[in-house]
Amino acid sequence: MNNLETLLHQYESNGRIHHFKDKEWQAAFTLLFRLAADEREVYVSSTKHKSAAESRLAACGKVLRILTEFSVRKFRIKTAQAILDHVCENASTPSGSLCEPLFNDYIKSMRCILEYQPHVEHLRDAWSSTVSFCVEVLQHVLNNEQGQSFQATASTARSTSRSKLNSSFEQSKR
Repeated sequence: MNNLETLLHQYESNGRIHHFKDKEWQAAFTLLFRLAADEREVYVSSTKHKSAAESRLAACGKVLRILTEFSVRKFRIKTAQAILDHVCENASTPSGSLCEPLFNDYIKSMRCILEYQPHVEHLRDAWSSTVSFCVEVLQHVLNNEQGQSFQATASTARSTSRSKLNSSFEQSKR
C-alpha cells in the first residue's frame, strides 16, 4: 500500500490507466469497500485484535484517499456516489462514535469528490445524505466537548433539518 501512489503514477505515465473505464474504477473501489467493512467489523467487535485491525483500517482509509485523489477526474458519477455513500455509512461505529482510523482519510476522500465540480453538478441521490452527513460531523465536532456521541448528534441534526425543511416548505406555500 505504501507504493500505491508510485504504482498509479507509473501506470499513468505509460498510458495503461487511461484505458480504465468507470466499471474498472468501481470494481476497485467496491473491493476496497468490502475490505474496509470487514476490518471495521473486527475493529468494533474485537478487543483482542483491535490494534491490528486499527492499523489495517488506517491503511484502507489511506488507500481510499489516494485512489480517490488520483482517479476523481477519471471515474463517473456512479462511482462518486458509491464512494460518498460508503464514507457516510462507515465513518462512524455502531455505538455512535467516529471510526478514528478511517475518519480523516474518508473525509479527505469526500472533500476530493466535492471539489470536482462535474461530480457535484450530477449528485442527485447522494447530495442530501452527503450534506446531512457533513452537518452531523460538524455538530459532533462542536458538541464533542459535551461528551455527546456521534449517533445522538446525528439524530438531532436529521430532526432539525427536517423541521427547517418543513417550515420552509410551509412558508413557500403561502
